[in-house]
Amino acid sequence: MFLYNGDEVSQLRYQIVTLTSPFYVEEFFEAWGQLDIAHDPTPPANVDALVADYAAELAGRLPVAPWEELGAGVGPEALEGADQTVSPDNIIALALLRDGVLYRSPCYTPFGDLPYCDDQRFGVWSATKTAMASVAMLALAQKYGPQVFDLPILDYIEATPPHHGYDGVTVGDALNMATGVGEGSEVTEPNNQSDGYLVRYDEWYPLDSRREKVTGLLAATNHPWGPGEVFRYRDQDMFLVGVVADAYLKEQEGPTANLWEFLLEEVYGPIGAHPAAALTLEPDGSVGVPMVQGAFFPTLEDLARIAMLMRNQGEHDGRQILHRDKLAELMYETPTRGLPYGRPTDAGMRTYHMATWHWPFVAGDGCELELSYMSGWGGQRVIMFPNGITTIRIARQGVGERGLANPTVPAAFVHALRPLCS
Repeated sequence: MFLYNGDEVSQLRYQIVTLTSPFYVEEFFEAWGQLDIAHDPTPPANVDALVADYAAELAGRLPVAPWEELGAGVGPEALEGADQTVSPDNIIALALLRDGVLYRSPCYTPFGDLPYCDDQRFGVWSATKTAMASVAMLALAQKYGPQVFDLPILDYIEATPPHHGYDGVTVGDALNMATGVGEGSEVTEPNNQSDGYLVRYDEWYPLDSRREKVTGLLAATNHPWGPGEVFRYRDQDMFLVGVVADAYLKEQEGPTANLWEFLLEEVYGPIGAHPAAALTLEPDGSVGVPMVQGAFFPTLEDLARIAMLMRNQGEHDGRQILHRDKLAELMYETPTRGLPYGRPTDAGMRTYHMATWHWPFVAGDGCELELSYMSGWGGQRVIMFPNGITTIRIARQGVGERGLANPTVPAAFVHALRPLCS
């Protein structure tokens, strides 16, 4: 906040009271302070357009209803147990999209409910991989054709690997976390995600330019298996998706084109997920490659609208935004399935495909399906159910907690609201 009297402003006072789990900090984080700011009374040249855009954004927002209203369909006990994989103290917000209405809890903070929950942006970490990397590739496929998934990585990076492991690797392989290169999770057993910790990740994570990040990841170990054969969870693979997609876009539209503005203009803006926010990577502050592996900052409504687009076969208001056939493959509406990971569940094997997680689920009445969902560090999760319902969880779970991604508890709750196999 700051004070303003028409001619001058006070210092800026800030207080950070809610955020999802920081990567380098094991304990939860709060901060406050005061900064000097400057005031320029000159209105921006496009002030009328900005005002009109904001008015249109407010008018187009989804209707919001209290989370408690969902209890009318299932009872208060079922509503209370809608998500038990995260302790209540670590849940920041729960939301459920049904029939165009966004039911949500308050946004909790240690100091009380956040008064502007609908405007709050959250760091969703690796849920970005679906909401940004998958969406970018599907939008490029719609505009230029599905062959974009077959683009060779080596044709679009400005560096030479020290080995031949990247020969024949496509951007589609990277989207599947199946390049055949890199340490991935701690264990060496193929297709085992382990606890998700990435070997040598701490060395790569802070590099702050596209060139440094690409050079750093190319030195990773080459494995005896080839691309497309083994799942290894690696942010580095997903970062390459953004690099290749951005370079391909420049090849098609000219050197001033960039992937982030493409996403704003072709996807997020048209569906009403605006003004979307993400980190792009260049130390000089220029618009660089968006970090599609984990740096998207959406509102609850942004996540709901992206999920709606994916559940609606990539179409919005009569316009095909995402490639329908490739999206059907991602959502497991075709025979294609992704690579397995971890140990099988009682219902079958978990898989990963096109930057999206899939978990087998059997409801009590014999309804069998595979749940498609986004998942991020600290307990962020968006599940896109086939009955038209989407659930969203924003959390700040501590390091070492397990079971965060398991979507079967909310699946049982959603099944009670509306049968999943109806």
